[in-house]
Amino acid sequence: MRNHLVSAAGTLAAVLAMAALSGCLVGTETMGTGDATRVWKGGKLSKDYRVGHERVWAAASGTIVDLKLSVESEQHDALVGRIKARRADDIVVRVDVDNAGEGRTRVVIWVGAIGTDRDKTCAIAVMDGIDRKLGLR
Repeated sequence: MRNHLVSAAGTLAAVLAMAALSGCLVGTETMGTGDATRVWKGGKLSKDYRVGHERVWAAASGTIVDLKLSVESEQHDALVGRIKARRADDIVVRVDVDNAGEGRTRVVIWVGAIGTDRDKTCAIAVMDGIDRKLGLR
């Protein structure tokens, strides 16, 4: 019985280690401070802007065009905006732009199925583009 428990514990430890290395486990990283704060959590990069929804939507949509991503779908109204695009290597890039009221907007970006470092790098590049278009960089 003891050998089975040791074996099961070893297997569980190995699975958890592999999941952590592949980016499957949820971790949080905060980048920047104040209005420049970005949060990377669970493979998603998010930021709250003190800018109205329509301006942020235009910046997000324009950034996707500037980065030459292939847009698969784009939906937008006064409350939410959703962009689904693909990179040249067929990886999905999704940008959500949500009206948070009172001149505030939340942007969430994720790239691919799992939040790996490569995905994080791409998400940061998209958010940097949005910031530049809004005159924040």
